[in-house]
Amino acid sequence: MANDGLDPSIDQGGSFYSGNVTVHGGPFHQGNIVNIQQTANQCLIDLCVTDPRHNKKRVQDTKGGLLADLYVWVLGNPNFRQWRDHEDQRLLWVKGDPGKGKTMLLCGIVDHLETRLAQGSRLMYFFCQATIERINIATAVLCGLIFMLLDQDAFLALHIKKKYDVAGKGLF
Repeated sequence: MANDGLDPSIDQGGSFYSGNVTVHGGPFHQGNIVNIQQTANQCLIDLCVTDPRHNKKRVQDTKGGLLADLYVWVLGNPNFRQWRDHEDQRLLWVKGDPGKGKTMLLCGIVDHLETRLAQGSRLMYFFCQATIERINIATAVLCGLIFMLLDQDAFLALHIKKKYDVAGKGLF
């Protein structure tokens, strides 16, 4: 293989990578990947109305903690199992009057699903609460879900980087 004057090494300094890589016998210029995690972190800071995981913990703590008896019954429910086990069933609707235990039921379901996540899978959720206005609006829900997605996979921030570089926090 002829050296075309490009340095065949890969240099690493922090989260900055540059260099050339040979793929299937031909040169491939990787270019520069400039600190993906830093971009993702700044997006997360600007995007975060609230971290849905903190909301879940706050709800559980406020209500005295999560008791298995409050949710374990639903794990054996045929409708729940069908929803959980079949990818074509992506909507789980839990409804009931206020104070009937829906929120704690969902806290338990989230905990259950987190223990069953397949490699590479992501779980996103958001808890609205009527008493906290800033997290009880549609934009907060969307921002919270995007926050969780970016937090779990920093490379996804690359999809919004150009627009974020121009608009900054105003993008959200």
